[in-house]
Amino acid sequence: FPGLCFFEQVHADDEVYASFHVTAGGDLGLLLTVTAIPTDPLSVEHVVFSSPRNADGRVSFSAGEDATYQFCFENSDGQSRSVIFHLKVEDQKKRDMAQASDLDPLHRSISAAYESLQAVQEEQRYMRQRERRARNIADLMASRVHFWGAVSVLGVVAIAGWQIATLVKFFKRGRAPVV
Repeated sequence: FPGLCFFEQVHADDEVYASFHVTAGGDLGLLLTVTAIPTDPLSVEHVVFSSPRNADGRVSFSAGEDATYQFCFENSDGQSRSVIFHLKVEDQKKRDMAQASDLDPLHRSISAAYESLQAVQEEQRYMRQRERRARNIADLMASRVHFWGAVSVLGVVAIAGWQIATLVKFFKRGRAPVV
């Protein structure tokens, strides 16, 4: 795909977390651009984040205004790619409500455990993708090593056979009778 965009409505002060992992295709590099398209007609859209071409990336920011955020992936070389994209918007109102002083310690620890669990799950997804990509590369390299190893063994055997045949011919016809 030359470019693909996702849109998310975000309110001011919400926390936005996004990550992407290219799992297959080409040199595995994509450009991620995050643009804020304000709901206020007098405001101008602006780029919030722009990444270099990477096989994976993460971005997090606090929304400065109510806007529709556009997450665009650009693929300049036109090669087909498989991408895993994860987007999480944490509502400021819910965060404030969860941090209210009237919550008892049990609720706070449950909320913290839940947030930690979500972060661990995202990290596990990322590590699984990374491990899968590394395994694919290792399998490819192993197959190349086996192929070229077999080619070199065949080459050595062929050269050894040729040398033996040459030496046998040399000694069979080269002897003169001793007087």
